[in-house]
Amino acid sequence: QPESFEAYDLSFELEHSPVVNENIVETQNVVAFLEGSDPAMKHEVVVLSSHYDHVGIGRPDSTGDNIYNGADDDGSGTTASLQTAQAMMKAKKAGVGPKRSVLFLNVSGE
Repeated sequence: QPESFEAYDLSFELEHSPVVNENIVETQNVVAFLEGSDPAMKHEVVVLSSHYDHVGIGRPDSTGDNIYNGADDDGSGTTASLQTAQAMMKAKKAGVGPKRSVLFLNVSGE
């Protein structure tokens, strides 16, 4: 465990019986890895993740609206992830990139 992080015991138990309506679709995940600049810290990986999928249109709500407005679910997270990756790449090229490695995950299927 890195000295800069403090661990907490978050043990819990959960029982769940999900109801699944299976609809199989093919999706893609986007993964990028930026190696850290510090030889002693680059084996430590910070993960930045967001999902880019969105439901779109579904059953109408109580007002009759059936459009699931998802610009912020998770368009903002995906945008932030891409902008952060771009900024970190520029910083690395300038010699001031992150000391730890960074794994960027933009996933579908939540």
